[in-house]
Amino acid sequence: MRSHLYDASGNLLVDFVGRVENFENDIARIFRRLKISDSNRQEIPSKNTTGHASYDRYYTKDLKRLVYEYLREDFETFGYESEL
Repeated sequence: MRSHLYDASGNLLVDFVGRVENFENDIARIFRRLKISDSNRQEIPSKNTTGHASYDRYYTKDLKRLVYEYLREDFETFGYESEL
């Protein structure tokens, strides 16, 4: 959540925020930034995956609105779009 990444004055406390949905590319970016060779990189296995449908199949319009309102700052900070 946004509150974990910013201090009380609104200053960003980290220099990179990766996304789960872009995990492989973000890990590669981190390795390049740290000047770690890809040859040192190991496969990162997927754990606890599920075969469920997209969240919007389970959320009602009202629930989507509640989630968006609760996490509005996160949606805006990280560039996620709301389907309201």
